[in-house]
Amino acid sequence: MHRELQRIAGSQLKVMSGHPSFVSRLLAEGSVQLAPASSIALLKSRQLDMALPLGIASEGPVLSVYLGLQREHDDFFEFVKSRQIFLREKANEAKSLHPNEPRRQAKYIWSQVQSDRPAVFTLPGLKLTTASAASSALTRVLMHLWLGADAAHQLMIRAMTTNPSDGGMQTADIRPLELVIGDEALQRRHEFWKVLDLGQIWFELTDLPFVFGLWQTNQQSLPAGVKALLFEAASLAQARMRVEPQIYFPETRPMTADGKAVDLAGYWKVIQYKLSDRHLRALLLYYALYHEISPAPDCDWISERFHRWNQAWQSASLTSH
Repeated sequence: MHRELQRIAGSQLKVMSGHPSFVSRLLAEGSVQLAPASSIALLKSRQLDMALPLGIASEGPVLSVYLGLQREHDDFFEFVKSRQIFLREKANEAKSLHPNEPRRQAKYIWSQVQSDRPAVFTLPGLKLTTASAASSALTRVLMHLWLGADAAHQLMIRAMTTNPSDGGMQTADIRPLELVIGDEALQRRHEFWKVLDLGQIWFELTDLPFVFGLWQTNQQSLPAGVKALLFEAASLAQARMRVEPQIYFPETRPMTADGKAVDLAGYWKVIQYKLSDRHLRALLLYYALYHEISPAPDCDWISERFHRWNQAWQSASLTSH
């Protein structure tokens, strides 16, 4: 989408790029007025608002966001597999009891998790990344669902963080689970015994896509012409990535450490830019689940936004067709 936007907009827009956390910071600081920033940023900042129903999402495996596991993590992997079955049952119960009420669904799910006693085993360490706030927040939610509040809290306290620009990783006697995102995730996948794809994990629990990034603005409104440019760029990019992805290949293809070309075409086919009401429902549930483990002192404003976003979403979706 970045390339299409540059081509269509020309000098009308100044386009910048960077890791999701970097882009979110530029937006929060006011250095840029519009960006596909981390989806969790909307829950944490009153200054930001949804610009229009465009973002970065996947329905099922996203391939570029996962927890990387080593052979010594086999107990954890088997535990998560069985735990996912339990959590899916509870999520389905929540939808049945509270249809179209994500906050009540989240409260029900958490109540079931808190009354349950997950299996006890030696927890591995965890290495997070500062490159994606949405992925780190989703990891935190999943750890609470899998492990329960006490164990998850202890794990997150001990979690290490890495900056993708530092070129190195902290060392430990026992290798930790690693949250890996973006190009690094595509290039390093072969290094891990197993991966837990966060897009797939979320889909297993909710039957919904996950929105990693969302076009956001720090302005009161956007010119209609800018919105039209964004929709056109998103439509073209999403279509071309599925039928002729080679036009977006960089001059130098990214390679894995074992000398194989990264399957960019396969990766791009799962990325969604144009979002629907299913994506909105997924966002609301994600926010509601996160709020249960990190409550804000005043969350009424986010509920008011939910209603307004839904109206704007439907309006923008109709005008974009």
